[in-house]
Amino acid sequence: MASSSWTLKANVLHTALTAHIEYQDKKGYSWYHEEAHIGWRKFLEVKEGVTWRDILRHVNRPKKQALQKLVRHPSESGWALPQDHDRHFMKLPQEVRDIIFGYCVSVEDPRTVQPLPVTSNWKTCWMSPRCDISWWEILPLAFFKRRDSKGTYTELRPIYRAKIDATCLRVNKKFFKDGNHLLYSNNTLEFLMVNEHYQASPPSTYDGETLHRPNPSKPNVSELPDGYNNTIFATAISAIRNHIPEQELDGSVYYDHFLRFIYSIGPKNAASIKTLQFGGCPNIHECHDGVDCYKKCRQDLLNSLRFYIPFINEFCPGLRKLILRVEDDSRYGHGYGRMITTYGPSTSEEAMRPFVENELKAIRNISELVVMNRGVKLEWAEDTMKWFADRAEERKRLEWTEEKKRKEANAVRAANIICGFCGECHVWAECTNLCSICGKFGHFCKKCPHLEEFGGIVGR
Repeated sequence: MASSSWTLKANVLHTALTAHIEYQDKKGYSWYHEEAHIGWRKFLEVKEGVTWRDILRHVNRPKKQALQKLVRHPSESGWALPQDHDRHFMKLPQEVRDIIFGYCVSVEDPRTVQPLPVTSNWKTCWMSPRCDISWWEILPLAFFKRRDSKGTYTELRPIYRAKIDATCLRVNKKFFKDGNHLLYSNNTLEFLMVNEHYQASPPSTYDGETLHRPNPSKPNVSELPDGYNNTIFATAISAIRNHIPEQELDGSVYYDHFLRFIYSIGPKNAASIKTLQFGGCPNIHECHDGVDCYKKCRQDLLNSLRFYIPFINEFCPGLRKLILRVEDDSRYGHGYGRMITTYGPSTSEEAMRPFVENELKAIRNISELVVMNRGVKLEWAEDTMKWFADRAEERKRLEWTEEKKRKEANAVRAANIICGFCGECHVWAECTNLCSICGKFGHFCKKCPHLEEFGGIVGR
């Protein structure tokens, strides 16, 4: 399934910024300096006294006026309109603006968005690109007429356009309010399992002296004494909700793509998420020292999903669709480096089926479940997928029934209730003809016996 990087445009800027940092360093006024004091590794640290505003002042330098006129788009005179113009963007209907924002901040199915929230200032990771551009996804082509010694010809030039460009949300608060919800609700957010290898889960430095790399492994949820009531979940949920400093996060949250993403966007934005997709394989083989897969395998999909359930219920109340991309454990079987387990399941179905049919139903809000392998829905999960669909229909039916009863009760109430004072269809406590002085019915404020206490001026 094709995927788009969440930070595609930002990563392109990130790569360009890295080159600019080295260039500035040669000129003598770099924002960063390299530290090699932790072994042989080099980390990029912000110099003392340099603020992010100083950095952005160099990154967002405006072009000269003459260059602006040269490179501006020919249609700019047609859309750069004053706010009082009849065709100004903010005067369009909200539905039209949502459609326009949708083209900017969302991708169409079956494409997904893979957030990359885990960052590192280790030079090796900083210098490497964090986005992929698939050539087969480049749709538009630019046609240019060219001429050479042999005559005229047409040049086809592909236009590299980011699938998502969320920079439009920075225009003003109204843009952010309208487009931010669409950014999280219209996209399928895909998260892969964590690779605990040193290169895949790199260290960072926050003070320039200490190497920070918490243990990225997750506890085995099935072996916890209290299950989901264990303090591990309460502590992690509290850390995400209170947004504690990231260097204080436990490694199971710090390096996990999904949990770190929830931590980064906050509970308010996480509540807008409607579709999640998790991809990985249940590890039914055993990793040991000397085996070719040691420390190169991603974390177990089964245990990770168990670990995610409390966080999904807590931070994603708007979730409606859950997609599980279950892969086969290619390292299980005979041969060098492929360890055969003498106990437990021997196939992905044996490992995942009990969880999908029982524990997964603890997720409260999802109405659609998709369990697939290589784009094909798995037959053994059809009953569970139907169970979630039936539960959603039953909830809709109950909501419709409750709403119908509520409307009928209001109609009966309005038809039978008569005020004992004014005779209208409401209870006396809601009567607008009550005495404004003593609050009793049976008389108006002009004839209230307490009128003299207020100097006889109230109610005139």
